[in-house]
Amino acid sequence: MKFISTTSMKNTTYLQAQVNVIVTFMEEEQLWYNTKVIVDWELYPLNREFFALDQVVDDLVNRTVEGKRDISRLVKISLCYTVPDSDWIGTKGEADRVPIARWDFIKRANAQYYFQPDQRDLMSDLIVERYWDDNVAVKTIPHSEQFPEKGKNKKSKNKEVLTK
Repeated sequence: MKFISTTSMKNTTYLQAQVNVIVTFMEEEQLWYNTKVIVDWELYPLNREFFALDQVVDDLVNRTVEGKRDISRLVKISLCYTVPDSDWIGTKGEADRVPIARWDFIKRANAQYYFQPDQRDLMSDLIVERYWDDNVAVKTIPHSEQFPEKGKNKKSKNKEVLTK
C-alpha cells in the first residue's frame, strides 16, 4: 500500500493514512475494504480520532447503499492504520516501535468501535448521532439482548463471589 505521510495545504499539515476496515453487522457477513483518511494533525487527539472515524463511516454509508447492506444493524468497526516508517519511533523491525504522538488517537479505543447501545463509548455515540439520518446503528440491539446467556453467566459468577 502506498502511503503519503503528510502534506501541507494553506499552512496546515494533514496526515494521510491507508486504513483496512472490517465492519460487522447483525446477522450479515462482515464487510472488508480499504480506504484512506486525511486528518489535520494540529487538532486535539479526540478530534483527530473523530474526523478519521467520520471519514470511514461516510465511506461505509456509501458502500452499504451500493452493496445493499443494512447499516442500521451495524455492530462494530475495526480499523488497522498503515503508518509510514517516518512516523515511527524505534528501529525498523523492533517489536517495541510506537507511532509518534500525532497518531496517538489510534490507541485510545484500539481502533475498534462498538455500536451496540450497551457497548458504545463517546466516539461511537457521536458517530450514531451524526449519521442518524443515514440510519447508522439505529436497529442494532444491545449486546446483553443479543447474547443474554453471556450476561447471565457474568452475573452468576459475580453473585457467587459476593456470597462467599
